[in-house]
Amino acid sequence: MAWAKTIEFTRGADLWLIARAKLDDGAVVTQESDRRPVRIPTVCNQFGVPFKTIFQMNRELDIKL
Repeated sequence: MAWAKTIEFTRGADLWLIARAKLDDGAVVTQESDRRPVRIPTVCNQFGVPFKTIFQMNRELDIKL
């Protein structure tokens, strides 16, 4: 079952965003949690790419809504 989810994950743009963040020493902003096997935070952790939630990004950039 996890293999099917892995294949599905690699077909989307998420993988490319994570790869670009890795190349640019950037971070990925996501609302996904790591509760399921193949999610953005899980892949980011595996490849050493920082990630944060939109709320963390807003605080860091001092954005007030």
